[in-house]
Amino acid sequence: MKRLVASLAIVVLSVLGVVTPAHAVTDPVAILKKHLVLNQGVQISSVWKTDQGGASIKFRHTGDLGFDASGVITFDLAGQAKVENKAKDIFVGTSEGPTRSIAIGNKTYISGAYDDRLPDGKVWARTTWPKGTVAARNYSLLNVLDPATLKAVLATAKTKAPGMELDGVKTTLYTGVITVKQASPGAKMSAKEGAQRIGWRLWIGSDGLIRRQMTTTTKKIKIGSRAAKDLLGEDIYYSGWGSEVIITAPPAEEVWDLKFPF
Repeated sequence: MKRLVASLAIVVLSVLGVVTPAHAVTDPVAILKKHLVLNQGVQISSVWKTDQGGASIKFRHTGDLGFDASGVITFDLAGQAKVENKAKDIFVGTSEGPTRSIAIGNKTYISGAYDDRLPDGKVWARTTWPKGTVAARNYSLLNVLDPATLKAVLATAKTKAPGMELDGVKTTLYTGVITVKQASPGAKMSAKEGAQRIGWRLWIGSDGLIRRQMTTTTKKIKIGSRAAKDLLGEDIYYSGWGSEVIITAPPAEEVWDLKFPF
């Protein structure tokens, strides 16, 4: 199921119960806005995992996210999948080789995941999202690099405690639960989609910058005629804030437009 890996690549935790105010020495939302500068960005190292009824797959990716004043607008991520527990008809045919994904505008370019569907001479499969979509913002289950989303997330914080030192910076650990609707109040979605709950943890440095993010959510799914749960979780480290990030599309002659369904 190569397209599962690719879509989730461009795309991909228990919560403590003591309620405390969600205040920090610095304002993380204001600090984030100052770092949202065109041609600058941040580096990420991420592990995304899904478990569908006992069959699980883990996907690692590293690379750059590029900004403008609105948040993430582009990425270039190298990744690799590993099927950890196979089940009949799940993750069958999944590519466990290296992949690379580049998102620019509403286009995502993928190499290494659709090679068997590309004509000779083509290296990149291109997928097109709906007009107006910023494809790169699907790098995470919870886009905390959007100021409005980060503000909404921190408003749902249930705990605050000293965190680990990350990237040479002392952090504060915030935890909470947010619904999809709360995280994206302006987005169109069904009541069921909006009620989906996402558990989150954020390690925010003494400088106000996000250093680590853990998110998890569970959905009810069907595998054939069998009801099951789909557990999605991710763990993202952020470093290199303010680094130069300029990402370009692959050469046009190497690109093939992928149409769904196949």
